Amino acid sequence: MKLALADPVKREFYETVSKEKDIPAFPLAVGDYLGGLSIDLLDLDSYHGKVGDLIVICAVDNVGVVDVDVEHTSINGTNIEKGKAMEVGARSGNWMCTATILWHGDRMSSSRWSASIAPRIKHSTAIIRLSNRTKSIALIVPIGDRQQ
Repeated sequence: MKLALADPVKREFYETVSKEKDIPAFPLAVGDYLGGLSIDLLDLDSYHGKVGDLIVICAVDNVGVVDVDVEHTSINGTNIEKGKAMEVGARSGNWMCTATILWHGDRMSSSRWSASIAPRIKHSTAIIRLSNRTKSIALIVPIGDRQQ
């Protein structure tokens, strides 16, 4: 944490966020390092395979998520579409992606959706996948490449 706060760019970022959250920069940096990165929801209820359908993602990090990528692939791994989600409200954690490809397959059994997120400071990502067989969500958070 001291190394992160020694970096002038990171220090300025943590100090700005600490003022917004009304907590000191050091505890904020510690909390950021220890975790808080998650994707809590990958909602396909509004997706029916039509252009313009919405995919909703709830992605959070204690200092903010900067980027959410959404990918739709067929069971054999062929890419159907990729896109960037847009956050609805600054630092709300609510992200939406609009489908751009007409898809005739079953959204659950013949394809797979995944979302990956990038936090504002850490150099790691979280990936959540909607399994085509179990219809469950699995969260994978690589932590080995954090550079704090």
